[in-house]
Amino acid sequence: MATDMLAEGMNLAEVKELMGHEDVKTTMKYLHPNTSRSAAVVNKRNHSKSLHLLEATG
Repeated sequence: MATDMLAEGMNLAEVKELMGHEDVKTTMKYLHPNTSRSAAVVNKRNHSKSLHLLEATG
C-alpha cells in the first residue's frame, strides 16, 4: 500500500501521515520502490553533463 502511494506521486510525509506512523523510519520499512529505471536516469544525466563539458571545452 505505501509503495503504491509513493509510486502514484505522493511524497513520503503524506504516506507517513496516511499510514498513521509517528516516525518516517516506520513508513520506510513498508516502502519497496521500483528502482529499475534509476540507473538509466543517472546514466542519461551523466551523459548529458559530459556532452555539455565537451562542448564548453571544444
